Amino acid sequence: MENTANEPTPAALSADCFAIACRAMDDMVILAHILEQHRLSLKSYGRPRMTEELQELEVSVGHLLLLKQPPQ
Repeated sequence: MENTANEPTPAALSADCFAIACRAMDDMVILAHILEQHRLSLKSYGRPRMTEELQELEVSVGHLLLLKQPPQ
């Protein structure tokens, strides 16, 4: 059976899955940093200060990413 333009190739699917897995791993690492900073601040840091703390740790994060994290 020939591959039509509407069907992704197995290589494209593999690359997409890899990209999704990498993004999920990055998100998990960032979430771990957020949870640790939250714990260290005795649960007192808000979004602006949390962003600043994470950027000082060289974690690439902005206010929008912090807003997307589910409450703990």
